[in-house]
Amino acid sequence: MHYFPQCEKKTLVFAPQHFGGHPKRVTLLGRGTGATLVTALTSTPKARGLFQRAWAAGGSGAVAETSLRDANIENQVLLSGLRCSDVLECLRGADAAEVWRQTSKDW
Repeated sequence: MHYFPQCEKKTLVFAPQHFGGHPKRVTLLGRGTGATLVTALTSTPKARGLFQRAWAAGGSGAVAETSLRDANIENQVLLSGLRCSDVLECLRGADAAEVWRQTSKDW
């Protein structure tokens, strides 16, 4: 569903600028597959300085690879489920619980 790790790095820069919060007080939190992503980001030199704390609950250090084609398909399914036409505006206003419901169970 993503283009790891570029998507996560861009999110770590984008979120504090557009949603508020202090960019020097960012904590990553991941459970299951999310924990795998947290683990990967903590070992990615290009992500240094984008977060200060990390909590990985479960998961592993192994990152499953998804082809760009499959990632695009999964993204379209998510956006369709959220009824998004303008992706940025849609995701800004989306209810977190609804995003979670629409997210692939493989996540």
